[in-house]
Amino acid sequence: MNSRFLILSLCSLFLFSCDKKESSSDEEQFCYNWKQNSTTDILLSVNEEALVDSLFINNNLSNANLQFFDLSASSLTNTTYVKCHQYVNGLKVFSGDLVYLFDSNGKFEEVFGDVITGINLSNKPAMNPNDLVKTFHDSIKADSQMQGYKSQMLAECVNLEFGYFDENAGGGSASPSYIKAWWLTYDDYGAEMIVNDHSGKTYRYFNGIRTSTK
Repeated sequence: MNSRFLILSLCSLFLFSCDKKESSSDEEQFCYNWKQNSTTDILLSVNEEALVDSLFINNNLSNANLQFFDLSASSLTNTTYVKCHQYVNGLKVFSGDLVYLFDSNGKFEEVFGDVITGINLSNKPAMNPNDLVKTFHDSIKADSQMQGYKSQMLAECVNLEFGYFDENAGGGSASPSYIKAWWLTYDDYGAEMIVNDHSGKTYRYFNGIRTSTK
């Protein structure tokens, strides 16, 4: 009788401990959209895509690992500019956009930006998306410049995109240093954040407010 009571008591204690552990691990869940883009996503119109294809084919240029997102022409020189994202290991390189220049006859002249041949990193993320959004929200909450629409922004879903980023981009360094990174944005607000996927460190935060220095 005593042994049966002891067993029941231990079982009850075990179940209570498990329930308590589950409840203590509950955390706030945030709204996010994980955008897993690829080169197969078409960002141009049908006519623009056809023109870009003809320019690259006629000039024997490879469009592998490229995603075209803008096409423009100069009314003064009649030259054409084609902007594109680069993808490596199936991931977008956030700091690797290229601009191809074609003359008035459709002949390739030059490319602006560095063509990336490879990045020796995996394409698997490490960070939890919910933790990323919390980091973004914490920065927004602590931002003294944002007042009037802070609550509305925090109520919106955050866009998450996973890819590669060059830590030395824009710094004048000849040697790129790529990291796996997350780019967090909103649809309706200019705020954004880039987070190192390995360390969780915020590499760049911008609240979307441009202030004059004059």
